[in-house]
Amino acid sequence: MVLNQLGNLEKVYLTGDLALGRNSPFIDLILVGNVDRAYLFRLTERVENLIDKKIRIGLYRPEEFSAKKLEDVGIYMNLLD
Repeated sequence: MVLNQLGNLEKVYLTGDLALGRNSPFIDLILVGNVDRAYLFRLTERVENLIDKKIRIGLYRPEEFSAKKLEDVGIYMNLLD
């Protein structure tokens, strides 16, 4: 599975217009965990070409992340729980 290859991914949040149910040329994600950044960015490039959307990622290690980060982005949807 692709997620297993990323490393230790603890939380994934969808933010932005898509989290509000609106169409957007962007997919805004917040990822929390200790992930393989090189693999993540290769994967992101591949997916962007397939879906014709730009993926924007906020990447945090678990010790850097707090609920305040979610408050700052406003609307979000938890995708991994």
